[in-house]
Amino acid sequence: MTRFVTCRARVAAAGFLACTALASLAGLAGLSGCDKPEARTVLSYTADAKKAYDEALVEFNAHNWIESQALMREVKRKYSYAKYARLAE
Repeated sequence: MTRFVTCRARVAAAGFLACTALASLAGLAGLSGCDKPEARTVLSYTADAKKAYDEALVEFNAHNWIESQALMREVKRKYSYAKYARLAE
């Protein structure tokens, strides 16, 4: 009986070590392939607001009123501190 328990403990320990090693490798692989996202600056915030406003304006000029209205609302919601939010009103 003790021999069976010892063998079972060895198998469990080996399985645990293998699982831990795989998790470590997966974590390292995930870290090496990911770059840090670009920090948002005032210039990128304004550029993003202008791009979103221009897309909404294209829809407006194409007489897609419903889509344009939804896009303008989105500009006001996402970029409320930009001048384009006031223009979207």
